[in-house]
Amino acid sequence: YEVILTDTGSTSVSFDPCPTYTEGLKIAGGYGQTYQLDCGAATSIAPGASETFAMSLDVPADAAVGQAIMTWAFIHASGGADALITIG
Repeated sequence: YEVILTDTGSTSVSFDPCPTYTEGLKIAGGYGQTYQLDCGAATSIAPGASETFAMSLDVPADAAVGQAIMTWAFIHASGGADALITIG
């Protein structure tokens, strides 16, 4: 999946330091991992502009088949999202 970050402020957002994020699944027992964005190829984001990051989420082998909520959020910063996904 992809995460698109958009600068809604009035000044550019830099990736120094490169931010960390968490992604997970709201499933029985819970599941989450913490990572750092791949900032090597990222440029700063100008006001109104966006930067797209490719993501992946390993689903535990014992996760129940069906719908689940996937979460994504920055650590120590605002911003994040939830999405309904199907585990199959």
